[in-house]
Amino acid sequence: MRIWEPWETAWPAGAALVLCALAVASGGWRWVRIDRRDRAVAVGLLLVALIVRLLVVPAWTMHTYDGHEAEYFDLFRGVRAPTRGGTVLYPAMQWLWWGLGRLLPPWPRLPMVLMACVGALGVVTSAALMRRLATPGA
Repeated sequence: MRIWEPWETAWPAGAALVLCALAVASGGWRWVRIDRRDRAVAVGLLLVALIVRLLVVPAWTMHTYDGHEAEYFDLFRGVRAPTRGGTVLYPAMQWLWWGLGRLLPPWPRLPMVLMACVGALGVVTSAALMRRLATPGA
């Protein structure tokens, strides 16, 4: 196996990450800025989204990693190595979870907390973008 073989099907995600990094570095996130008067609403929306993701959905007590999710969790814990992927395991996702597993402690609930935070930030970002696009100036 060549050392770059697992990356051959993941390069589009790498290109997308580079483009996102360039957009952030050049100030491209200004279009989702939240006005001062809307910050309280954004914080409230973030808290509600986190509560729903972590407390209302029974993630802590009833969640078990199964199927392809279990395989990504094995990558996070370092039990398995990234591969070329297939129809179930996407290479970019494998490298993401494998890399996060190298950087973060192997706490079993950490992936759920990370995804809850990403989802909650996505809710707030979407709301800010829609508010900005719905203004008369847009």
